[in-house]
Amino acid sequence: MVLLVDDDEDFRVGLAEALRDDGFVVGDFAASGSLPPLDHMPKLQCAITDYHLGNETGLALADRLHEHYPQLPVVIVTAFSSRDLEEAVATRVHVKLLSKPVHYDQLRSLLPRLRAHHT
Repeated sequence: MVLLVDDDEDFRVGLAEALRDDGFVVGDFAASGSLPPLDHMPKLQCAITDYHLGNETGLALADRLHEHYPQLPVVIVTAFSSRDLEEAVATRVHVKLLSKPVHYDQLRSLLPRLRAHHT
């Protein structure tokens, strides 16, 4: 399953549809606070999350996910990148950063690796 967390409904719904068209099972959520307990999630292949989630950042969510799934690939998308964010992401092996607007082809280039990942 691909975990998708983004409060931008148009982006989330469109990306979820594209991922499903590529054969992924997608669990999409508008906010990290609406996620089920992370240790009870179905088998995750990857997570895609916005950086600004309201009550936490995508980076904090990535860290929480890695407590349960240490090698889970996490893609953080943001329209407001900064040097500090880029440096924080660079220190995390299984986290990638993409700038919004994200074109599906950018994610598609990551999908073969994500599809092969099993936790």
